[in-house]
Amino acid sequence: MPAGGDAYVLKSILHHWEDPEASVILRVCRRAMSASGRLVVLERIVAPANEGRFVKFSNLQMLVSPGGRERTRAEFAAPFADAGFPLTANNGDGKRAQPRRGSASVMHATPPV
Repeated sequence: MPAGGDAYVLKSILHHWEDPEASVILRVCRRAMSASGRLVVLERIVAPANEGRFVKFSNLQMLVSPGGRERTRAEFAAPFADAGFPLTANNGDGKRAQPRRGSASVMHATPPV
């Protein structure tokens, strides 16, 4: 991982891994980035019950393959916190990442000051 970057982007990476491995990936990014750097993660987020069929179907596919899974926003918070990142916003608009039908949600994480 190149060191000192202002931004690092992961797209559809973390869902391939269980929490311990996802935390390792995030820690590697954390160590590499500058103090003012930002991590941008694009992943599908599982919606509440009775919402978002597409992501739930994708989660079933992940569960039958070796390792990985789709996560709710709350489930994403654990590997991020383990790596020293609080999740901050989606799309840079100050709102928390929310599920979107059939597409990736954007999660921003910055090192705490």
